[in-house]
Amino acid sequence: HPGFVQTPALEKGYADIAKNSGISVEAVVAAGKARIPLGDYTLAEDIAAAVAYLASDDARHMTGTKLIVDGGVLMD
Repeated sequence: HPGFVQTPALEKGYADIAKNSGISVEAVVAAGKARIPLGDYTLAEDIAAAVAYLASDDARHMTGTKLIVDGGVLMD
């Protein structure tokens, strides 16, 4: 379960929000980051690391669980 992953699509969405609301892209990005307990967006590398773990022998007994990689958004 990935969180807000920093991708071109996310950046375009924030640019669209900024354009439509009349505030700066930087302000929109800062507001988004403020909602994430770890203070930054998930990176593609974070998701890749979780997938590599799940594909490894270290996760051989993991079953029926959700791996949440979202910087703490779902903690609340």
